[in-house]
Amino acid sequence: MRILGIVNETFDADKGYGGAVKVFIELLRNNEAIVLGSRGAIDACLYGGLTRAKYVEIPSLRSAGTGVKILFNMVKSIAVASNISEGVHIVFSLSSSIIDSLPGYLIARMKHAKWVSTFYHVIPSKRSGKLSIRALFSSILQKSSLLILMKADLVITQVPTVANYLLKWHVQSRRIVMIGPGGVDEAQAMQSRTLSISYDACFLGRIHVLKGIFDLLEAWRIVCRVRPDAKLVVMGYGSERDIAVFQDKIEKYGLRDNVVFLGYVDEALKYSVLKSSKILMCPSYEDPCSIAVSEALYCGVPVVLYRDPLYGVTYQGATEVERGDIKALANSALRFLQDQNLRDTYSARAKESAQRFGWSRIAEQVINAIGDIAP
Repeated sequence: MRILGIVNETFDADKGYGGAVKVFIELLRNNEAIVLGSRGAIDACLYGGLTRAKYVEIPSLRSAGTGVKILFNMVKSIAVASNISEGVHIVFSLSSSIIDSLPGYLIARMKHAKWVSTFYHVIPSKRSGKLSIRALFSSILQKSSLLILMKADLVITQVPTVANYLLKWHVQSRRIVMIGPGGVDEAQAMQSRTLSISYDACFLGRIHVLKGIFDLLEAWRIVCRVRPDAKLVVMGYGSERDIAVFQDKIEKYGLRDNVVFLGYVDEALKYSVLKSSKILMCPSYEDPCSIAVSEALYCGVPVVLYRDPLYGVTYQGATEVERGDIKALANSALRFLQDQNLRDTYSARAKESAQRFGWSRIAEQVINAIGDIAP
């Protein structure tokens, strides 16, 4: 089965990539794959171990506005795809954004192939109860994409709430594949060993306000008043602006000796750091099925995270606090740090449910679904 992957999202591979790209890589890894995308997208796939694929680069515009770049990438990817001589059975769009979904749909029609896309979360038009122009624009673009997704042969999602949202947009239930939370590289997780140094807590994710990293720094300041030597290790990437804000807050809160910033790390070091941490802090505002949470629980590391009223995803081995409640976030962390028995209890719960978080289960489920629709 030959799969043509569409990755028009632009990002820098050396600054890391998110869960959607990981899912994309894993699903293409064991198939004959052609990846059509930007230079950064191609580098990310190569960095993630997708070495057997054939890559076709889409030249990018360096000096142009965002709207022009989006339009250029969409048109260019369709034009480049028309010159691919190999037959294609499946066209797989990395994301549900218009930049990936529209070319995916049109290329699938052009190649007489089946079209598979993803849809992981609903973008709200308001954030923290306030209207955001950027969020509103993103929400409108997503709704435009949903009109196209109605024509997809398969849509991959993770939670029932999002699946029900797709049904309201007239995506047929038989075309929805719900993979649930997960995304753990079982082999790498088992091979990785603890470090010689240990941490009280860790954060794994993008350095961005929606990931709750700035809330976490405020909470960690409270933790350090009780435990002055508490160490938080942060693994992740972000824009230069967000990282600058992050580092400024560390100085402002007097946390220079309490926060270790590793930046983006490889898979082996990531799992080693997780195993060397007492808890994972995940105060994300919009992340229904964080891969970081699954990875931590797989390693038996308890998790403190924000309760999500929209998606309602719960985990064994995790405790929830209300979104934006800094004191509750800090107090939950302190409860774990001060009580070894509590950590052991939650660690045991995490390990009991860990098997469902592996890539092997997810990949098998999706590949079987794709096989059912392949011409």
